[in-house]
Amino acid sequence: MERHLNKNLRQEKKYTFPRGQLNNVEHKLISSGFKLNHAHNYVHNIYFDNYLTSGASESVEGDAIREKYRLRWYNENKSFILESKVKLSSSGYKNKKQINSSTLNDAVKQVEFITKRQAIIQNSYYRRYYIKNNVRVTLDDNLKFRLPLSNVYKNSKHCIMEVKYKTEFISLFNELNQNHFQLTKFSKYLEGLKAFSLI
Repeated sequence: MERHLNKNLRQEKKYTFPRGQLNNVEHKLISSGFKLNHAHNYVHNIYFDNYLTSGASESVEGDAIREKYRLRWYNENKSFILESKVKLSSSGYKNKKQINSSTLNDAVKQVEFITKRQAIIQNSYYRRYYIKNNVRVTLDDNLKFRLPLSNVYKNSKHCIMEVKYKTEFISLFNELNQNHFQLTKFSKYLEGLKAFSLI
């Protein structure tokens, strides 16, 4: 069991940059040999936490082992997926469960029942996907935050680049890191909470 888990552990590095730099960053990726992995998507998430937002506290305090729940769907497709994102120090993995529901309201209720947590914050963004060898890179633009199921949203000033690779391929990250991207600690969940003064 442990050996299987280790093979699925992955590293995830995040970088933020101003929205006006998106074309330059994309050009750097392509110049470095990255290719489009598949079609772009609008990604939607709702994050779940307890009323004390313990998940946020764990992230801020950098707890070595922490778990985050989110409901995810793509574009206008009402195929809802519950993701449990587990962080183990600098590595992590995800568990996924299909939520059988035809409406977002019902999907939220189901996840609240399963996780025993409540919907806290919602976001959406436009994601581009790139890949080179065993390194995957996503670029997130047009990031918006809102309270769950609300029509009132707030825009982020940032674009986010996420670099993802299996922990066993950690040496491959050095090649991308030499392109002078600035590593940062960025959580869309925390940023959403801050946008609505929830932390």
